[in-house]
Amino acid sequence: MGKGLVPADLDTWKKRRKAIAPAFHVMYLEAMVKTFKGCTGRTMVKFEDLFHGDNLSEGQFIEVDLEVEFSSLALDIIGLGVFNYDFRSVTKESPIIKHPSKMRKAQAEIDAVLQSSGLNFESLKNLEYIRHSVVEALRLYPQPPLLIRRSLRPDILP
Repeated sequence: MGKGLVPADLDTWKKRRKAIAPAFHVMYLEAMVKTFKGCTGRTMVKFEDLFHGDNLSEGQFIEVDLEVEFSSLALDIIGLGVFNYDFRSVTKESPIIKHPSKMRKAQAEIDAVLQSSGLNFESLKNLEYIRHSVVEALRLYPQPPLLIRRSLRPDILP
């Protein structure tokens, strides 16, 4: 697309517009609106639960990092719209999410180790529970074997 669609001269603009026009067909736009609506709806429910749930008492404040929340929303939309992949599944299907007591134990270890010595190579060695969790995850969900074939000599095809 070079310098863009809008600042292009008329002939260039016509060619470029013709190339991208199919992406703006009503069928695709309707699908994208549904994606935007679904992702935005989930984000709004999350905020409503946070602000109207039992988490908030009279006079209490809740701090929300909107940059993080909107980045997460954007990734959800891009994931579904472009890759047809729901990034929420990474968190909702994660074994650590399914076992909140284990997650609390891991978080407590991280907080304790990093609070006392900060993040450095030595402090990583003190994260025993995290190390055991990673080893167990690799045992349960092993990486597929990687087989890279290398030719021992040049091949000549007929």
